[in-house]
Amino acid sequence: MRILVAASGGEGHLGPLLPFVDAAAEAGDDVTLVVPPGQVATARSTGADVRVVDAPPADEVARVRRALASSDREVRVRAAEVELFGRINTAAALEKTVAAVADFEPDLIVREPCDYASAIAAVRSAVPVATVGISPGLADISGLRMASRVIEDYAPGVTTTLEAAPYLTRFPGDDPTGYSDTRRYGFTIDLDVRTEQNPPLVWLTMGTVNTQLEHIRGTWDAAVTALADLDVRVLASTGRGGSTLRGSDRMEVVDWIELQDILCRASAVVCHGGSGTTLAALAAGIPLVTVPIIADQPTNATMVESLGAGITVAPNSPAAGLTVEDAPRLRRAIHDVLTDPSYRSSARRAAARFSEVPSVAERLAQLRLT
Repeated sequence: MRILVAASGGEGHLGPLLPFVDAAAEAGDDVTLVVPPGQVATARSTGADVRVVDAPPADEVARVRRALASSDREVRVRAAEVELFGRINTAAALEKTVAAVADFEPDLIVREPCDYASAIAAVRSAVPVATVGISPGLADISGLRMASRVIEDYAPGVTTTLEAAPYLTRFPGDDPTGYSDTRRYGFTIDLDVRTEQNPPLVWLTMGTVNTQLEHIRGTWDAAVTALADLDVRVLASTGRGGSTLRGSDRMEVVDWIELQDILCRASAVVCHGGSGTTLAALAAGIPLVTVPIIADQPTNATMVESLGAGITVAPNSPAAGLTVEDAPRLRRAIHDVLTDPSYRSSARRAAARFSEVPSVAERLAQLRLT
C-alpha cells in the first residue's frame, strides 16, 4: 500500500505521525512524507522518502507570532488556527503537496489536524484520508471549523470530509471528540527498562519550537531558577531554535533528545503541557509539573491533575508566562511530585490505560480495509 503522510507546523505536529510511519514500514508499505523545511531532519531519520514543501513567508509568520503574544485569547486562537495553519501554511504547502499526491498516487493520506494542504489534495484527487490527532478531539475539530472559512475556497466540502473521516487519537477515555469516526489507539513504553537515578533526574522541556516565543523564555528562566535549589539532576532540551536559552552549571542542556532515551531515566517532567510531551510522560508512568500557556496546554494540564498524575503551575497571565518571581511555587510543585508517591502511582495507573486500546499497527491495519 502507498501511504502519504503529511504534517505542517513544528516537530510537535510531526511527532504523532511517526509511529504510523514506523508501523507502515514494518508492514511493508511504501511511505512518503510531505513536510515543511523545519521537519526535514526528523522526517529523513525515518528512512522514508521525503518531499519538502515551501516555507511560509517569514514576515507573515512573524506577524502571527506577535498576535500569539496577545492578552486576548480570541486573537491568539484566530492567529494560530485561521491565519497560520489555515491561510499561510496552506498557501505555502499546497502546490508541492498536490504535486506529491499526483506523482506518488497514494492509496491513503494520513495527516495531522493542522495540515490542510494534504486534505485539500485528498479531496481533489478522491484519495481516502485519515487524521491523527494532536490535541484533545474537541480542540482539533474546533481548529478545523475555524479554518474552514479559508480551506473551503480551495476544495468545497473538505471540512465535511475531514469531520467524517477516521480520526485517530492517543487520548485515553471516552470523551467526545466531535468526529463521527473516532478511533482511539494506545502506545506503551517498557517500564521494565526504566533506571531511575539518585539524585532523581528531571526533564525540563518547553516544546520543540515554542522556545522562540518571549513568554516561553520567561517561563524557562523561572524553571531554571526553581530547579537550581533542588537536589536533582536536570536534562533540559531547548528544542529547535532554543539554543540561546540559558541553563545552569548543574544542567545538561541539549537541543533535542529521543523520547525513549529520556523517559527511561526521568523521575519527573517539567513542561508546557503540550500533547506530545504530556502523553509520552503519562505512557511512561512519570508525573508532571505543567505550565500551560497556549493552545491545548491548559486542557492537557487539567487532564493530568484529574488523573492525579501531576501539578499545574499556571501563569497569572497566560500571554506573559511565568517570571522568576514564580520560581518558589514552581519549586514546591516539583518537590511535591518527586517526594509524594501518590503522583507516581497515579501516573503508573494512567500508563496502564494506554495498553487497553488497539495499537498503532492495529489501527493502521484497519485503515487499509477502509
